[in-house]
Amino acid sequence: MARISRGRTVREFMLGVMLIPCSIMFFWFTAFGGTAISISLTGDTALVDATRENYANTMFALLDYFPFSGFTSLFATVLIVMWFVTSSDSGSFVIDMLTAGGDPNPPKVQRIFWAVSEGAVASVLLLAGGLGALQAAAVIAGFPFAVVLVLIAWGLIRALRWDNLMVHRHRQRFRSDAEAEHNMGSETHDAYASMGTTTPVAGDRAPAE
Repeated sequence: MARISRGRTVREFMLGVMLIPCSIMFFWFTAFGGTAISISLTGDTALVDATRENYANTMFALLDYFPFSGFTSLFATVLIVMWFVTSSDSGSFVIDMLTAGGDPNPPKVQRIFWAVSEGAVASVLLLAGGLGALQAAAVIAGFPFAVVLVLIAWGLIRALRWDNLMVHRHRQRFRSDAEAEHNMGSETHDAYASMGTTTPVAGDRAPAE
């Protein structure tokens, strides 16, 4: 995420990473969840029974109510596999960079090792205690990172305040905005011109990533 967001503004990052995916998920859950509720309210208990038996199969039970259920179920399975593969690949890539001392291009063999290790641990947990054991392990392992995320949020707020202060100090060096624009680097000027603004940043740096 940090790689593909490099060079983008905070507004662009929030729009592309949070608002658009959340909007897609909103319509997804509204359509499928609303349909499932509507079917259940008519007195059909098939979805309720499927959920009680194994809620992982509820989506496939819902797709059986629509035409071409075989094709849509296969398509949903492919999407689920793609989601797991990309998630595992991203996680192994981050772990690989951390264990390689922050190298942005770590060895691929090491990356494969971490991907296989993640899959092996998940498989052992599923075989030992089922989905509940895997979920419990994910919550326990992820809880310490909640504290780290709070510290990261605090650091981000401080960095944004500092950036605003640097902009203010930079503008005070010149008698007008035109003079400030003239004295900043062409790369920074082009970056801000693409956003429709000429706000300068201290040190002739590009907009905040």
